[in-house]
Amino acid sequence: MVSVGISDALISYNIVGNQKLERLVRLARQARISVVADSKVVTRNLSEATDDEKIRLRVLVECDIAKLRTGVRTPEQDVKPAQFIENSPALEYGGLMQFKGGYPDIDFIKCTGKFFNSTLELLAGSGIEARTVSSGAPSLR
Repeated sequence: MVSVGISDALISYNIVGNQKLERLVRLARQARISVVADSKVVTRNLSEATDDEKIRLRVLVECDIAKLRTGVRTPEQDVKPAQFIENSPALEYGGLMQFKGGYPDIDFIKCTGKFFNSTLELLAGSGIEARTVSSGAPSLR
């Protein structure tokens, strides 16, 4: 996509492994790239891969609202990766994201709103702003 002129892209899955991280760095030299992370390991690897580069990578923390997929599972778990990202020179904390996927029929919209609101309160208490709150579910309104 970047090779045909897309200048801002979100890769909505964890980037794991040296080969993928090297490819990500090359891509980030050409466009504004955002990625997601769901653990300290992923955020640390993103930081290490970008530290010596002259790029800035936007990172959103993936949330697992229904606790059946990948992502942090509680609002409290979201704060630590956000703090790590904020303190990493080549990373920028972008916010929160989740994807409904094939979750069973629960009151997903209500759960998502509750999770995001609690997380945003905790982040604000830590002095961290979530610029993006993204959900791959039906409208939260």
